[in-house]
Amino acid sequence: HTGSLVKHASNDSVTMFTNNEFINKFGRSFNHQTDFIDVVSGDCNNIPVHVEGVQLDPIQKNVWAVFDSNWNGEIRLNYIVVLA
Repeated sequence: HTGSLVKHASNDSVTMFTNNEFINKFGRSFNHQTDFIDVVSGDCNNIPVHVEGVQLDPIQKNVWAVFDSNWNGEIRLNYIVVLA
């Protein structure tokens, strides 16, 4: 699955998908043992933030995009999700 999201960030990370959003979009929760997500900035020419990758919140099961520095504003995230 590929796609693009626009999110409002206010720190060095932003929630790409809550657990409920992930379930609604992909049919189930993200499984950190078998699934894969990669993300890049779709706004790399306009903002000085490097997207370093994704991280799963093990308690709430939210998927976060992680940046190399703080960003306060909108960011386009282009992603690929592989469910195994």
